[in-house]
Amino acid sequence: MNWAYDKGGLRERHSTTTRDAADLGSLLRLLHDRAEPVVVTIYPEIPTDPDELAPGLQIGLGHPTHAFVAYIADDGYYLAASDVRPPAGGISFDLGGVPTECPAEHLRLRPEAAIAAAVTYLRTGGEPPTLPTCGHEQTAPEGEPSMSNQQQCQVVTATDSRTVAEALADSAVAARLAASAQVAGPIRSTYWWQGEVVAAEEWRVTFRTMVTRYAELEEHIRARHNYEVPGIVCVPIVAGYAPYLEWIVAETQER
Repeated sequence: MNWAYDKGGLRERHSTTTRDAADLGSLLRLLHDRAEPVVVTIYPEIPTDPDELAPGLQIGLGHPTHAFVAYIADDGYYLAASDVRPPAGGISFDLGGVPTECPAEHLRLRPEAAIAAAVTYLRTGGEPPTLPTCGHEQTAPEGEPSMSNQQQCQVVTATDSRTVAEALADSAVAARLAASAQVAGPIRSTYWWQGEVVAAEEWRVTFRTMVTRYAELEEHIRARHNYEVPGIVCVPIVAGYAPYLEWIVAETQER
């Protein structure tokens, strides 16, 4: 991936290589937090011809409210969320160190949604991007991919150990992978396991976080869970008290 800034006639060029989705998400958030609109170009493979625009992804970050994701291909397209209105006018982004205006009609993403799409693009090895909704995809009018109205979500798991449940909750919140976590139990669970119906006493852990943090949170849970196949599900929050939803956004940002 590469990006560049215009510094009064001088170009500040950057490039890096990563195959880790969590690292990519962290880097894109750092670039966005610079508040200097810039285009980041991501290639699933290192281009061999410097004069040819290889298939990949371009993501515009750095503006506080609007971003874009462009899929570079013969049948390329811009991602658009049906619930995001474009800004009043175009926004200038540094593209290869050259300030370039992106038309307003292509700026129909929130920055976190754009970052999520880029992370998913890397995790899938360069599959045509869509907007993630906790693992589900929705189709907007005219075939454009879209996402649910909220980027916040609830992630739920369960364990037969109260100690493990509390440790999962405490460690995820401390790492800002979730804004909050609640442990409830004991509850009675019935499920199939290894050909038999099992009834067990469990403790449920509910995390409130952002869709873009799901991949890291899932990895965090799996590494600390005591089950061979832990149940981990993500459910989008489609509505809620606005100040609370904003709090989730704020408290899951990396510090």
